[in-house]
Amino acid sequence: MTPTIARSIVHAAVLSTVALVLSPVATAQTSSKSVVTVEAAGPAAPVAAGETFAATITLRIRSGYHINAQKPSEDYLIGTTATVSAPKGFSIVRSSYPKSRMGSFSFSETPIAVYDGNAQIAVTLKADAAAPVGVTTIPAKVEFQACNDDQCLPPSTVDVSFTVDVTSTGDANAGEKQTVTVTGAPPDARIFVDGKAAGIANSQGRAVLRDVAVGPRKIRVESTGFLPFEKDIEVDADAPATIVATLMPDLNANTNAGSNSNSGIAGVPIPAAVVSNTNSAAAVPPATDSSSWLLWVLGGVIVAALAGIGIAAATRKGQG
Repeated sequence: MTPTIARSIVHAAVLSTVALVLSPVATAQTSSKSVVTVEAAGPAAPVAAGETFAATITLRIRSGYHINAQKPSEDYLIGTTATVSAPKGFSIVRSSYPKSRMGSFSFSETPIAVYDGNAQIAVTLKADAAAPVGVTTIPAKVEFQACNDDQCLPPSTVDVSFTVDVTSTGDANAGEKQTVTVTGAPPDARIFVDGKAAGIANSQGRAVLRDVAVGPRKIRVESTGFLPFEKDIEVDADAPATIVATLMPDLNANTNAGSNSNSGIAGVPIPAAVVSNTNSAAAVPPATDSSSWLLWVLGGVIVAALAGIGIAAATRKGQG
């Protein structure tokens, strides 16, 4: 073997060894996904069926590289796209891509539109009314091509996914508050929401209850001398609620109070229904209650009759 042939063999062996050593480095950057990390994120809070929500897809691009914009400047370049596959019960509303910058590179005679650093794609979706309640995983495919100042790498397609937690409308409104106004109540009436004290009516019989939880609620109004008023309502997150509380007089309570402290002429008790107590708003029936006013008129007749009987009895006694 001549010295020249021997040197050629050694040189070839050295080159082969170097190629084997460097081959992982060379192949590590033979695809675009080797220099770009892709992440996806869904909404942090629960979403009500029938509502829209936002998801984001973020591409983190290694320093020294860029990826082509959604609409590449040259026909031979591949643009960046995110394709979301909406499962049953969901729909895509729109996708918004970031603003690109124009960069000059050695492989192109004209500037081209690119993204670098972190590029975020915003996707707006809608959970339909029939969307399944609970956590749903929504997949997406992201395609892009990465380049540096000298060359472009082969394009890559990366699979990502994000989740969304769909709740019923009532559950989604949990924690929301609304204002409920009560009118028509007796002055100083006590107002309760779901059994808890919530306010007191003013001198006009009005009370404004703030921060009432959205959803089905039971309103109760109580006042001395009146029967309690109760009403089931649905507190809507979109609009305040107003309730007209109509309390009927508690005739039994009036009768008991009257029998203890009132008596008629000649020792004849006057019915409590006709006794006027100026110190209690409960003793005065609402002006709109015609049946209560009828009782008052009838009571007046009874009082007059009893007074006549008492006077006649006193007259006969004096004559005797």
